[in-house]
This record gives sequence, structure tokens and C-alpha cells, in this order.
Amino acid sequence: MNLKKLVSCSIAILTFSLTALLSQPQFTIKAGSDAILYNSAYEEVPLTTPIDNNGYIVKTANKQVELISDFAEVYIKPNSIFTITNFDTTNPSVYLVSGQMNVYVLYPQDVTITCYTPTSLVHIKNAGEYVIQSSERYERVYNFSEEAVDVYDSIRRKHFNTDSYTYIDFTTGSTNIFVDEIDYLQTSIFSNE
Repeated sequence: MNLKKLVSCSIAILTFSLTALLSQPQFTIKAGSDAILYNSAYEEVPLTTPIDNNGYIVKTANKQVELISDFAEVYIKPNSIFTITNFDTTNPSVYLVSGQMNVYVLYPQDVTITCYTPTSLVHIKNAGEYVIQSSERYERVYNFSEEAVDVYDSIRRKHFNTDSYTYIDFTTGSTNIFVDEIDYLQTSIFSNE
């Protein structure tokens, strides 16, 4: 009887350990991507390397790069620099140094993704698509979801709720600008489908 309990307990522990190990979040880069991947020691590593902790940097070339995870899909546009700043199961964060990234959350989860740029931070909690742009010409956050999203403008030191299908332009300070069809077609990952 004691052996049976010991075996059952061992199996349960092994099952929980494997589940926890396998459910750890990680990004993987879609095969065929045109990018350079650096680890946290700033060493170039193969694109097939699982991105599973802080400090990884993705530098895209002439094609969009797709990062896939359990909590979101992140599309990094050409000529962008992106890094993982906090790899946590409930509060991961990323930093877009320059360029554009589209974050697509398939369904609501108990995860808040924080996206930083040099001038803003965005807290993504709901299903939908979010576009973050950072360049010398503009700093913008587009909200293509059904819910408002919390955005912080570090230039003006203000928090905003960006309504559905609107965007904020941090260079001008304009908020909740309605997204028209042209804006959507130029920024959404679904515009070419």
C-alpha cells in the first residue's frame, strides 16, 4: 500500500513538474525569417534558439519576423530592433527600440504584456491586435481591439486609455484619433490577407 502511494505521489510530482516546465513561456521565431538573434550576452545565436529568458535581441532585415508564444504572436516589421526585457509567465515585457511591432493576442488570459518604446509604455491585457511604432518621425500606438488599452506617454507624463480602433500619436500629443481604412491597411498584420 505504501509503495502504491509513493508511486502515485511520484507520478503526480513528475506530471506537475513536466507541465510547469512545458508551460513556461517562450518565443520561437518562425522558420525562414530574415533576422539576427542575439542572446543576453550579446552573442549572435541561431534563429532556431528558443527565446526563453530576458535580454534576447531581434534585429530584423528586409522581411517581417514572426515570434510565436503561448500568450501572443508578435510580428516585428522590417528594419526593427526588439528586445525581451522581462520574461515572466504573468507579466512579460518587451522593448521596441525602433521600428514597428504588431502584437496579436488570440484570447484574453491572465497575462499582461507590457510594451516599451523610448517614449511610451502600453499594457496589453485583452484579445486583439495592437500596433506599436517607434521611429525618428513618429511614435504611435494603435488599438485594434474591442477594449480600451492603458498607455503611458513618458514625454508628457500622462496615462491614457486608448479606445477601440483609435491611436495615440506621441509626437503631436493627439489622443484617440479614429483609425480610418487607410491607417488600418497600412498598419494591421491582416491588411495583406
